[in-house]
Amino acid sequence: MVFISQTYKKAIKVIDSCENEEQLKGASNYVTLFKNYFKKLGSDDQLIEIYYSELKNKILTRLDEN
Repeated sequence: MVFISQTYKKAIKVIDSCENEEQLKGASNYVTLFKNYFKKLGSDDQLIEIYYSELKNKILTRLDEN
């Protein structure tokens, strides 16, 4: 079984590894898939939204840096 906290940490690694805007677009897709996957599994909606929001903000911060 995939745990949401492990996948969240993996998403952070994916975002941190991005070197350009194109890769950050891919990371954004990954984050959307993260949200949809855990909603489909019936995970805690509030936790999913918190993680999703934090990940999207991290991507926006990285885009601003570029």
